[in-house]
Amino acid sequence: MAWSHKDLKKTVEDTDHPKVLVNEGICDVSTWAVHNPGACVIQPHSSRQISEAQKASWAIACQQRAMKKALLDNAVQEYLTQQTLKLEETAFKHNVTVEYLKGLVGGQTYYHNPRKVQWHNALLHAKALEVNMDRPTGTKYSLKEIQRMEELDHHITMLSEHRDMKTHGVRANNIAAA
Repeated sequence: MAWSHKDLKKTVEDTDHPKVLVNEGICDVSTWAVHNPGACVIQPHSSRQISEAQKASWAIACQQRAMKKALLDNAVQEYLTQQTLKLEETAFKHNVTVEYLKGLVGGQTYYHNPRKVQWHNALLHAKALEVNMDRPTGTKYSLKEIQRMEELDHHITMLSEHRDMKTHGVRANNIAAA
């Protein structure tokens, strides 16, 4: 069915769209209702009316929630104050900083990737320490030169203890391990 301009104007005029200027012969066709004149337009729902009793009930519930939240906030602040005082007292008693103590007590686990000591690397480490100790920076032996040198078996335990102390020693955080 083809719509003529006259039918469109009448349909638009019948649906009471305020943007239609019938006297001037101009139609505002920017709305969905104008493009689809045969379709029903769903009217917006008005908001439901809230009784004064419901408003009062909601206000009381809101006040109760605010009071409970304020009590909880006060309890948490009191706990944090007591904790801070106890940490300061313990840090002073044991002659450590509060930050160090917070790191120990904080409950965070500092995961690390265990790097096992290899026998070959232990020997190279010990030999490099032995032969490069008194040499200046530019004249130290390279890895290949050290590999050709004599290997020592008793240095593996020294390196193992060194690595164990470095990776598993007590510290507040991973920055202290570096």
